[in-house]
Amino acid sequence: MNTEVKLHPSTELLNQFVQGDLVTGKSVVISAHMELCNACSAKAKELQSFAVSSWVDHGDGLQTDQSIEADHSIMVASIVKLPQTKSEQIGSRSRSWLR
Repeated sequence: MNTEVKLHPSTELLNQFVQGDLVTGKSVVISAHMELCNACSAKAKELQSFAVSSWVDHGDGLQTDQSIEADHSIMVASIVKLPQTKSEQIGSRSRSWLR
């Protein structure tokens, strides 16, 4: 069996594969190609690393416990301020036995 690969997907197509933006058929073809082609497999890993690093916040590092607690408090306060609907009010009374 000749496994020498002569045609390669474009960087754009590999990037779409990494992002999960391809339809199933194309994704299967690219995946099969990468099983045989070390160069495209390496390029896809590079694109994936780049994508992951762009999702990570490179700000001042990890949040402190205080900032996490403040974020949580703000989130809870904003939820509590929302008006309750009739079904939510009934549901809270029916679960009073849980307290």
